[in-house]
Amino acid sequence: MAFVILLVLFVAAEVVFAVRARKAQATRADWLRDRLVLRGIELAVALVARLVPAFGENWRFSLLVGMTGLLFVWALVAYFVRRKKATGPRKLGAAIAGPIFTLLALTIASVPALVFTGYHGLPTSGPYQVAQAHAILVDPSRLEEFETDGSHREVPAYFYYPDDAASEGGHQYPLVVFDHGSFGYHESNFSTYAELASNGYVVAVVEHPYYSLFSTDTAGQVIPVDMGFMDDVMAVSNAEGDTSVTDTQYAKVISDWMTLRDADMNFALDTIEAAVDSGTLDDVWHVESDADRAGILRALGMTDTQKIGLMGHSIGGAVSMDMARQRDDIDAVIDIDGTMLGEEKAEGDKFVYNSEPFPVPLLALNNEVHGRGYTTGNADGSEYVNQYVVEHAKDARVMSFDGTEHMDFTDLPLLSPFLADMLGSGDVDHEQFTTQLNGIVLQWFDYYLKGTGDLSGIG
Repeated sequence: MAFVILLVLFVAAEVVFAVRARKAQATRADWLRDRLVLRGIELAVALVARLVPAFGENWRFSLLVGMTGLLFVWALVAYFVRRKKATGPRKLGAAIAGPIFTLLALTIASVPALVFTGYHGLPTSGPYQVAQAHAILVDPSRLEEFETDGSHREVPAYFYYPDDAASEGGHQYPLVVFDHGSFGYHESNFSTYAELASNGYVVAVVEHPYYSLFSTDTAGQVIPVDMGFMDDVMAVSNAEGDTSVTDTQYAKVISDWMTLRDADMNFALDTIEAAVDSGTLDDVWHVESDADRAGILRALGMTDTQKIGLMGHSIGGAVSMDMARQRDDIDAVIDIDGTMLGEEKAEGDKFVYNSEPFPVPLLALNNEVHGRGYTTGNADGSEYVNQYVVEHAKDARVMSFDGTEHMDFTDLPLLSPFLADMLGSGDVDHEQFTTQLNGIVLQWFDYYLKGTGDLSGIG
């Protein structure tokens, strides 16, 4: 709200400036002088606003401050270069175009502040501060299929761990690995990682380049989401009820996604476990700074790979479940509002579900509509895959939450309510719901990875 007020003041100042200059029939020289004064005032106001708690030292306002500074420099140069030649009255067209251009520039510079909040995570409940470190794992066994330069597949890994001096003496914490959803990125559920780390967990977040909104490679280049993948996601999302899309075609697209993501996750898990065992980082670890290297070694030094939990949002939940099927080192899984895609395959003109009971404790967390599928089944009357898996699992529980939609199971509604509403966000109190969700995740892993607490209220 404070930022909106500031923007309204800027707009009002520009309008008053244009009207005053027109009514006073200001000369071009006077107009240049008055514009320089106005730009100076706008810059001063923007700089002072950064000292107000409502704005703070937040990156969202940096673009606006930079734009007011640029406009001031522009006006300053124009005044000293053009004032001696600026004779006669200011033309109407130029008098109107100037404020319009300025308002457009200020509006564009305001987009980050209007779209994003000042979110920096939620308060944590554990006794530890949270430390972070980052590396990129380079898989020598796989070429990057999205490139043609012969480069190998790179898998960014982000670590969140207890800043615990006692761990130097051998204190060990369970490992929890998170997998993001389609178009997600490594900070999509930051508050959950922090809550776990503050309570004595090492959290590793695996990012999938070209399948994430953006990532960074070993050359420091930003890798945006692949447009072909984005098109496939849109096609799959619109395929329900579309008889032109066969189950076999649908399954092929899903299989391609799962194959790549499964390979990334298997590689990351194997690499992390090998580093924990050796106490060193081999050549597959690309680490940018000494601080990150020290942080990763510290995190790995306190990691107990005999206790591993997996969790993921959306398709990331399906990948987490795949890992529990493929590996024998996974102790518990949380599927966060995801369809269990790896549990179904197309045979002829229908899907067949995996009849082998899911092998490890499974918690399925669902939005309101998604949760109804556990009782109503699919639109065609067949049994929903999640419903089938839970019914046949060795140990599975389901929770659904009224008033929620898909993006409520990430931190996006706290970071950008505008974007969350566009992508699917309910009418819950987002801070309260995210805190509740993080508490459930902690309770589940405490029970199965630490052997503490109970499962009261879950399922």
